[in-house]
Amino acid sequence: MTTHHRAPGGIAPEDIDTLLASEQRLRAILEILPHPVVIVDDHDGCIIFVNRRAALLFDPPVRDLLHHPMSSFFTEPGEWERLVDVLKQVPEVHDLESEMTSRSGRRFAAEIAMIHVDYGHHGGILLALSDISVRKKLQEELLHQATTDVLTGISNRAHILSQANQEIRRARRFGRPLSVLMLDIDHFKSINDRYGHGAGDDALRAFVAGCQLTLRQTDLLGRLGGEEFLAVLLEADLATAAQSAERLRRRIETLPIELEGGLHVPMTVSIGVTSLNPSDADIDDLLKRADRILYQAKNSGRNKVCLDDGKA
Repeated sequence: MTTHHRAPGGIAPEDIDTLLASEQRLRAILEILPHPVVIVDDHDGCIIFVNRRAALLFDPPVRDLLHHPMSSFFTEPGEWERLVDVLKQVPEVHDLESEMTSRSGRRFAAEIAMIHVDYGHHGGILLALSDISVRKKLQEELLHQATTDVLTGISNRAHILSQANQEIRRARRFGRPLSVLMLDIDHFKSINDRYGHGAGDDALRAFVAGCQLTLRQTDLLGRLGGEEFLAVLLEADLATAAQSAERLRRRIETLPIELEGGLHVPMTVSIGVTSLNPSDADIDDLLKRADRILYQAKNSGRNKVCLDDGKA
């Protein structure tokens, strides 16, 4: 009869050898991976393994990372606990995004995959990390380019119409009022013809600045094209929108538009105002109505606010 001697803790020597060999293989595999990898003790949340790429990502040497709380590398308090809770619900998680902070204070966006592993005598959580800060910045820049009017910095036509349709659906869902202002700068072509297109660009930017100073922070503003703009006024009925439009008209009328060389250009705006009706399918219906009302303002002398009287 063969007697097996057991090490303290009840683990046979051959089992210890197997565990050590398994741990060494795992370490070797993780070290050659092209991504930062960390293993965290699932009991106390401290790091028990970190490969070279993870040490580079978090800045300090490996020895300084070991036994350090993983939670300290997340920018948002409680974020590590939230991720652990997610992993409790599923066998593994992928493509989670969090903002992390290195030991030197550098913040970066991380894409995280997590899975439970056995590491030596420890139950652990393995994290594979990717620094996606550059990718996120590029995505943000592309989104900005796709949704922003280059000249004025406000929403372009496609984006303001998309925003308007979202707000129309929200207004209908909660039974809230919504109004739109269609704005057209009076005699804008004469500014370009007399002072040049550079002056026209300056005038457009000054006009937008005047609108932003007058409209509420919750209102949406976008350029439809040329000298035509759309403002979407949330939680505003026709009377409230009319007051906003009149304040805006007065602001533009007195707006100092100074060009290079000290030239001052007068500018006025015509505005058509309408509100969301039960029969409106989407923003196109409001635009058609507001456009007709706008031309009432332009045809009756310009520098005016005209309201939807139900006959436009």
